[in-house]
Amino acid sequence: MQQPPKSPAFIDIFLKDNFVVKFFAVLVFAYVAWGAFFYFKTMIEINEASKEFHAKNYVAAFEKILPHAKDGHSESRFQIGVIMALGLGVPKDKMLATSWFECTGISGCVRGQNEYRLALGCLSGEWGERPKDECLLWMKFAADHEFPPAINWLDQYNASQKAQN
Repeated sequence: MQQPPKSPAFIDIFLKDNFVVKFFAVLVFAYVAWGAFFYFKTMIEINEASKEFHAKNYVAAFEKILPHAKDGHSESRFQIGVIMALGLGVPKDKMLATSWFECTGISGCVRGQNEYRLALGCLSGEWGERPKDECLLWMKFAADHEFPPAINWLDQYNASQKAQN
């Protein structure tokens, strides 16, 4: 009786002791660990950049936040937009600021919300004294994007202005 042909030695190594399963398990583990490492590294960098922003170190914040804003991180885009809209350590550029507030393709971004947040911070003096007209402009931009809280805020503001006159 004839014996079936023997498989080459390298195939025996792969088939023996579930080598293939172990090999792919190690690859998947390495891939997940690598991704987790860079995710946490990025989150730490974003946190440090946000600390600069909230400490009002806007020039340093701008440099640290910009790469994350370019990568589509929603809060970083908001912070870059605020810095540019109000000219905090960089030349004021409202048009460029509005592009940073844009939500198309950005996870966690709601159209009009960034302009609304900017307007509220502006009106409260969070970023220093600002002309009221400048703050109201951002509120109007938010309302133009049909952001309900901005629309409600403007309705109340307009009603209070009529009541005063």
